[in-house]
Amino acid sequence: MKFVSGVDVTVLHVAALVIASTFSALAADACDVPVVDWQPRETLKSQLESAGWSVTSITAKSGCYEATGTDNAGHVVVATFNPQTLAPVGQQHEIPNS
Repeated sequence: MKFVSGVDVTVLHVAALVIASTFSALAADACDVPVVDWQPRETLKSQLESAGWSVTSITAKSGCYEATGTDNAGHVVVATFNPQTLAPVGQQHEIPNS
């Protein structure tokens, strides 16, 4: 097992999946955009890095972009974004460290 700050990385991944699945249904209506109108993931990554994030991944889920990373305060977070506007959808969720 790999540990980050004393936490099993597998636990972090499971927590991220649980949080993401909980909120993906809420984001679906806000992300009803045809794929041809999506901005590139790199654009979202640059936007998040400019805000102080260290981006771990950006995936397409339920018509939205879902970004996982560490924010400028050092918290591991999962956030959902509209792929056309790159505006946040719903709330950003911190992954528990325990």
